[in-house]
Amino acid sequence: MRPTSLLRVSAAHTIIGATALAAPAGAQALAIAVGRSPVPPSGAQPQASSEHTSSSAVPGSDTAPGASWARALRSVPATGTPAATRLRVARGGLEVLAGRSATVRGRLVSLTPLARAGSGLAGAKVLLERRGARGWLPVGMARTDRAGRFALRWRPGGASATARLRLLFSGDALHRRAVAALGRAFVLHPSIASWYYDGGFTACGFHATFGVANRVLPCGTRVLIRAGSHSVLAVVDDRGPFVWGRSWDLGQSTAAALRFSGVGTVWVSG
Repeated sequence: MRPTSLLRVSAAHTIIGATALAAPAGAQALAIAVGRSPVPPSGAQPQASSEHTSSSAVPGSDTAPGASWARALRSVPATGTPAATRLRVARGGLEVLAGRSATVRGRLVSLTPLARAGSGLAGAKVLLERRGARGWLPVGMARTDRAGRFALRWRPGGASATARLRLLFSGDALHRRAVAALGRAFVLHPSIASWYYDGGFTACGFHATFGVANRVLPCGTRVLIRAGSHSVLAVVDDRGPFVWGRSWDLGQSTAAALRFSGVGTVWVSG
């Protein structure tokens, strides 16, 4: 009787042991089937987190390697936001002699505090535009150097006596658009002038501070007159001169401002 009992007990122990050994494998399969992490065997060391393993991370997800760096870069304000820019012009307004050219100098700078002025702006295209009947028309173009500086040359050609000009930077992926008004450009043409003393009555009925007489221009018309290196913005306040070959009579204050005397050639925007 005793040997038979021992055999039954041993068999039972064998079945229970086999069942216990098979349990972890079944748990592993069950965990994988429901999408959970596998259950570690008894006594095994815990594995490292999946955040540090490249095999289990999904590309582009927050658990992918370097996700914390990507989140930090996305939080930087400059990322994806073009920096504000400004066009600084060395001079405003132009006096251009007909048939010659004028130079406009300036600088394109970035207003972003984290970037140095001119940083990343080398080779940027700056346009010089003239206001026409159909809007702004490009009449010149220049590229910036490493410091953002540029120099534009403009030849008026057949432009009228005055023209409105502006500078334009259209912007790019890193920098915003910038516009700078240059005001009016005066295109000066040569004319023969004389001077006179206009202390008495004038045909226009008033005396301008810098007066000038002309036969056809309406009273009150402003004209820029240049003689040598001097120029003055004068106002038509009288009629004349009535001498063949002369187009302008300069009042005494206008002639004094231009250092002009006698009869000679002046450059006038009218």
